[in-house]
Amino acid sequence: MNSRPCLMAFAAVILACPFQLAAQTAAPAATAPDEKVIVLDPFSVTADPYNGYQATQSSTGTRMAADIKTIPFTVDVVPMEIWDDFAVVAFNQQEALSSIPGVSATEGNGIFNVRGISSGSYSLRDGFLRFGRVDRSNTERVEVIKGPAAAVYGKTLPGGIINFISKVPKSKPEYTLELQGGTLDLYRAALGATGPLVPGKLLYRFDTSKTHEATLEDGRYNDLWSISGQLAWDINKKTRATIQYDYGDEYRAARDKLEEAVVKAGNVYQGLAWDFPNYRAALNSAGPDTYSDFKNHDVNATLVSRLSSALTLRLAGHWHSFDLATLATSSNWDPVTNTVWNRKPNFGYQSTNGHAVNLDLLGRFDLAGMEHNLLLTLDYVRDQRELGPTYQLDAAKYRTTTGYPGTQLIKEFDASGEDPNPYPPLSDFTALFRDQNSINTIGGILVSDRVTAIKDRLIVSFGGRHDRVQAIGEDLVAKTRSDTKVSATTMQSGMNFNLTPDVTLYSSYSTSFSPQVVLDEDGNPFPNEEGKGVDVGVKMNLFDKKLFVTATYFDIAYDNIVKAGTDPLTGLTVFRLTGSTDSKGYEFSVGGRLWDALSVKTGVSYTDAVVSGNLTPTTIVLNGLPPRGVPDWAFGAVLKYDFNRGRLKNTFIGMSTTAQSNFRYSESSVGGRYRTRVPGYIKYDFNAGYRWKSADKRCSHSLTLVLKNAFDRDYAYGLSPQQGNPRQWVLRYSLLFK
Repeated sequence: MNSRPCLMAFAAVILACPFQLAAQTAAPAATAPDEKVIVLDPFSVTADPYNGYQATQSSTGTRMAADIKTIPFTVDVVPMEIWDDFAVVAFNQQEALSSIPGVSATEGNGIFNVRGISSGSYSLRDGFLRFGRVDRSNTERVEVIKGPAAAVYGKTLPGGIINFISKVPKSKPEYTLELQGGTLDLYRAALGATGPLVPGKLLYRFDTSKTHEATLEDGRYNDLWSISGQLAWDINKKTRATIQYDYGDEYRAARDKLEEAVVKAGNVYQGLAWDFPNYRAALNSAGPDTYSDFKNHDVNATLVSRLSSALTLRLAGHWHSFDLATLATSSNWDPVTNTVWNRKPNFGYQSTNGHAVNLDLLGRFDLAGMEHNLLLTLDYVRDQRELGPTYQLDAAKYRTTTGYPGTQLIKEFDASGEDPNPYPPLSDFTALFRDQNSINTIGGILVSDRVTAIKDRLIVSFGGRHDRVQAIGEDLVAKTRSDTKVSATTMQSGMNFNLTPDVTLYSSYSTSFSPQVVLDEDGNPFPNEEGKGVDVGVKMNLFDKKLFVTATYFDIAYDNIVKAGTDPLTGLTVFRLTGSTDSKGYEFSVGGRLWDALSVKTGVSYTDAVVSGNLTPTTIVLNGLPPRGVPDWAFGAVLKYDFNRGRLKNTFIGMSTTAQSNFRYSESSVGGRYRTRVPGYIKYDFNAGYRWKSADKRCSHSLTLVLKNAFDRDYAYGLSPQQGNPRQWVLRYSLLFK
């Protein structure tokens, strides 16, 4: 059978999908005559916004669909094809965004460092607050908006924010299967289905997955189960309503932490020994019985309507619930005696729930000979966090007189063998030491405009938003309550100037804010955390638009940072302003597809971040140092070559490289630990695969073999830090039936 008619028909179906309106135009895309046309969503990118691994459009940076080349700051996009080709799972955080310059993992919970500043304890899912990890089974792509420009979404930290974009239901039936297995006890299975329930009216999508992966330490593994369902109702040719439910259940046995290797003489720290060849062993100093259990529920409902040829309305609502139960520990390993000591465990709960409503009104019109994209946004967010109750061991049982090393500490154990003193039953955790609630309610309004001042030459962007925040904090142990009200005004501005049709100069200035949720020692609220930053750079299409190049200089100031400490007189936890972080640097990225065969996505970054303003005796030594866990430079590259002809036709090979310089490990001033740096590393992953179709072209198969950390490099990353996996083989099979 000739494949060309099938491919043309498939392309026509995709172009006709109602959600896939080409960005920056009010005119409908060309569609097959037998497809119902619904032109309604200029907030979504087109059906195929990629050139190889390089995205050409984004919906995150400006809250509406736009060509990346026309956005006046840096937005990077990772398509899920990269994660598929290299078998990236949710737990492999150092792999997840390695090809994005200036982004590195900080923890194993979907938290990233962007331009030397943490992205915070949350990310976005389709523009709404999201906690925990996001599985790729129902993810279309990941978009990273860098710098304070991310404040178009309200409260945010000035490094930027990460937005996970969901797949959407399709108008033609499709069914997918993914099977994956490998060393380190890795297995993954995923199923997906989409299509019409009522042709021309009601579409559905369903995705589910189960993933398991162990690590080299005894007793440590991760389990993640996810399920997602969507319905899309075409009310008429100009209006669509969708509802989506996501559930994630993640269990982490023995926590996610690489314990520090401490060279100790008596009670004095002599330094840290990052001797990975000797460290790599089946050592789990957290203990085999510790765990974290996450349960995440999300519901999104959206109504999009094209009110006229120039005006589009989007109304969206969101509800989320995030619950966490942990049996955790603080402990140390002494490599001289090979014992684990100072084990002080706790057991507790954490819950986060909230809801949000968002109204966007987008107008596209000509005024005074200039094209305008005017966006008015109203946001309401209510977020409640319950930190606790958290319990320590019964102090009456766990004390020196009963044979334990100290109050609420459990005995040491020999790290080379099994723990002779396993963790106590949960019934022994009776000492309540933490139970805190916080409720944040935020109302905001955003007005922004993107003006084509000179056609095909100059685009000017400007906007601002105002947010009013009420923060309520309750400490149920200390029996205290606070109720503070703050407000903030932020701005975004930028310019794109086309030197030629393929070379664009851009610049932007933006500000951001994040409200404080704690009080100072006198019970007064802290000022908002504030950020301001500049992006200046160039975006270029090279080799007849085969490659897209971005080069950027950024300069960010992050002020009014608050951290927790201990009052030396009372022993109570107190909060203090600890100064600021200044981060500046360079980013360079290249992406695209050459010779219709070589897909490329690579990025390199240099970050010069410095902390300052620390005034307490224990933190003043940090002044002038880089933030904890931030490498000076990082590099990531992904290459894939598809053989399109000859005997190797339908096969592909690829390579992924991740590298970074060393980084500062500790905030503690004890024994000079703050000067300790974790070594940098470079690691390589390789893959090879084969794709084929059935005779009737309805089934598309793919079989991929991936070798991760091919040279078995020892490395660590993040704040904890977390030890990377050793060499690992993974075999992945996928099936698409339509």
